[in-house]
Amino acid sequence: MGQAPLSTAPGNDLHRHLADEAHAMELGSHSPGFREDMGAFAERRSPGLGGR
Repeated sequence: MGQAPLSTAPGNDLHRHLADEAHAMELGSHSPGFREDMGAFAERRSPGLGGR
């Protein structure tokens, strides 16, 4: 016997969790630190962050 498939219907805990994660990623992607991290990753270098 296998497990029942997870439902992703709106209102489901998994659906809410994934929506929250997507929103957090969207907000974070607008920060200068995120852009620097992605640029450094693409250029294969260490990020040049000066701290907070």
